[in-house]
Amino acid sequence: MVENKDFNFGRLMLNWFRNKRKNNFPMNLFFENTEYALDAMAGRPPIKEATDFGKRLAAARKLRGLTQAQLAALIGESQKMVDYYERRATNVKTNVVTRLADTLKVSADELLGIQPLKSRPGPKSKLLQQFEHIRQLPKSDQELVSRLLNRFLGNSNGQKQAA
Repeated sequence: MVENKDFNFGRLMLNWFRNKRKNNFPMNLFFENTEYALDAMAGRPPIKEATDFGKRLAAARKLRGLTQAQLAALIGESQKMVDYYERRATNVKTNVVTRLADTLKVSADELLGIQPLKSRPGPKSKLLQQFEHIRQLPKSDQELVSRLLNRFLGNSNGQKQAA
């Protein structure tokens, strides 16, 4: 019976605090000498350094040229989960590690830190893709693009053409 009364008293106090909070009652009056003021407890926790696994995962993702959202779509997770894996996760499930490794084209050993992460080029930049497309154009169009580039690069290097 005593435990039940204590429980009820605690529940009553909690409800009282909630009601006072709804009425904009300054809760810090009760907790001014502590660092755990109710108003200060809301919000994000302090920023912590990413886990070793998270650092390796972020590095592998960036080497592939992917954003967190793009990686999330590829592995069928939300961007928040990828953020969690990169910043806070300490014991990631093996099926998640293998999915991440397969998607990022690295070994699970590299993600887990057993082997160092090998530098791999990411996807081709837009400019390289455009140059490959230009190679497919007829010779006359390629010469036109070449003249445009020469003119642009000549002007961007500070060279002025005679008027």
